[in-house]
Amino acid sequence: MKHDGIPVSAVGLCAYHDERLDALLSITGRMDGYLYRCRNDASYTMLYISDGVLTVSGFPPTDFVHNAVRDYVSAIHPDDLAAVYAAVDAALEARCNWNVDYRIVPRVGEPLWVREIGGGVWDDAGELEFLEGFVVDISDRKVVEDLNAQLLLDLKAANEELSAQKREIEVAKQQSDHSANHDALTDPAQPARLPRRTQIGGRPLWRHRRGGRPPVHRPRPIQGSQ
Repeated sequence: MKHDGIPVSAVGLCAYHDERLDALLSITGRMDGYLYRCRNDASYTMLYISDGVLTVSGFPPTDFVHNAVRDYVSAIHPDDLAAVYAAVDAALEARCNWNVDYRIVPRVGEPLWVREIGGGVWDDAGELEFLEGFVVDISDRKVVEDLNAQLLLDLKAANEELSAQKREIEVAKQQSDHSANHDALTDPAQPARLPRRTQIGGRPLWRHRRGGRPPVHRPRPIQGSQ
């Protein structure tokens, strides 16, 4: 059986896997995606890549196989390539799968966001043979994620602005209260008042004593005096 004109045996798949491969191809095709198997080199030289790459990138799969016309990294946005290398290298070091989002630069139109999930394939001796995985178009989802992220940033900025305005109002109120108190204390037109502790209900304490006369303070006799 052949896919993209390349025998399945050419990429190390046996006939037993054909039905499962067909199922995966069908699924990724419905998701605007593609399967791949490539070497672990700087170009990610493709040994196999499914027809879905044409839908996503606008380039036929035969362009990428063995770098016939272009290598795969040429379709990756230059600003995202370092992140792709880092994700793949870290996963290979840990012998786990990578999951990385990046942009594909298509033949025509704006860059498209894709998500790639892949992993390394090792032989019985523990040597890395090749990389394989699948890539799906997530442009619509990415637009929603970016809009949500921007909305959160806008809400945060608005909240910070409101908080700053509230602080300014509180400071202005404190300054106004302080100025009013200072004016009341220094204004000569204001009647002098006794301290609060000498008044009850706004009247001097002595006015509340019997007789209404101010108290007379008599000196105490000195002990021992005649």
